[in-house]
Amino acid sequence: RFQKIFEEGPPTIAKPEVFHEMERAAMRLTALVGYRGAGTVEYLYSPETHTFCFLELNPRLQVEHPVTESITGVNMPATQLQIAMGIALYNIPDIRRFYGYDPAVCSKIDFFAVDYPPITSHCCASRITAENPDEGFKPTSGKINSVRFQSSGDCWGYFSVGLRGGIHEFADSQFGHIFAKGPNREAARKSLRFALMNIDIRGDIRHPVDYLVDLIETQAYKDNTIDTMWLDGLIASRAITPSASVMDVVFYAAAFRAYGMVKSRTQDAIDSMQKGQLVLLGKSDTDALVDFPVDITFDGKKFSFQVSRTRSDLYAFTINNKTLKAKVREQPDGSLYVSIGNISQQVKGQEEALGLRLIIGAQTIMVPTVYDPSELRSDVNGKVVRYLHDEGSEVAKGESYIELEAMKMIMSLK
Repeated sequence: RFQKIFEEGPPTIAKPEVFHEMERAAMRLTALVGYRGAGTVEYLYSPETHTFCFLELNPRLQVEHPVTESITGVNMPATQLQIAMGIALYNIPDIRRFYGYDPAVCSKIDFFAVDYPPITSHCCASRITAENPDEGFKPTSGKINSVRFQSSGDCWGYFSVGLRGGIHEFADSQFGHIFAKGPNREAARKSLRFALMNIDIRGDIRHPVDYLVDLIETQAYKDNTIDTMWLDGLIASRAITPSASVMDVVFYAAAFRAYGMVKSRTQDAIDSMQKGQLVLLGKSDTDALVDFPVDITFDGKKFSFQVSRTRSDLYAFTINNKTLKAKVREQPDGSLYVSIGNISQQVKGQEEALGLRLIIGAQTIMVPTVYDPSELRSDVNGKVVRYLHDEGSEVAKGESYIELEAMKMIMSLK
């Protein structure tokens, strides 16, 4: 299963004369099979030898067709419909305009004999999927509480889920697409990066938006030297990892959970009083608001904090006989500002079935929930396809024990 994550056009990596031959080969192929309609011919290209080979012909519009529309000005769905209506390609106004002909005139065009004017813009696109980049882009499913994205003059996007929507395990993992345009590739890349940094997706799913920002900042992407093994190599080597240190992650996770525990217990008491229920706070109840433990598991280790609250926004975190004091204040958007001395950090988080998804600045980190080690759990929702061992048999460490199907992908759990 290979899902694209980036698309762009026009292809600047190929020599102009080689790309011109690709176009002519695509025209010859579609004419040979008598195909009528919009379609996509795909090739594999070797920059070392400047050669290409045929990959596939898709007799349909593809989800990335706005890239073509962005750089050519041709409305692809409208063109497809006009072809289906029997209108000749050379009589479609968008096509005539793209080739530099008067769109109001009907005259034949020999597309094998003429070329369109040079394209003077570039488009970079990114797919938004319900996949976990920390686990090799495994698909995830669940509710989506909100998606915030603002289109601009040089960037446009769409999402196929609305408020309080969701993605189930039998769907395709893609639920959004972002397209950024610029006068050249670098300008389009920067616009796409800015757009990705301003997407806010909240819900049960995992998504690779932060990872995508890091990907388009790699030198290989900037230099356009990526190939079909580029992403697999980065995943295998874990070349892109969160920049926050282990102790930073652990501390901010403890701060987030401590604040959440106090807020939840306080709200429970308020709700009871509003219902007319008498709330008697004993010593154990008050202690639960001012002095309580918080456990965090991360990087294969368990960290046990004792948290003391000396005033509404001041918390003391003690671990291994060392104490760190911090101010924790909630912002209108639900995020927290955690201040230690003169240093402040914005922290967002969301508790999920598998743990706490923590956002520190622009980094998203998963802090797992502790489970009984005798239980075997999957981190994705799906359908069990096959058990690989009989009940009661022994399973060695690292050995696959079950196959799971989710989003057109068969995964072995180990």
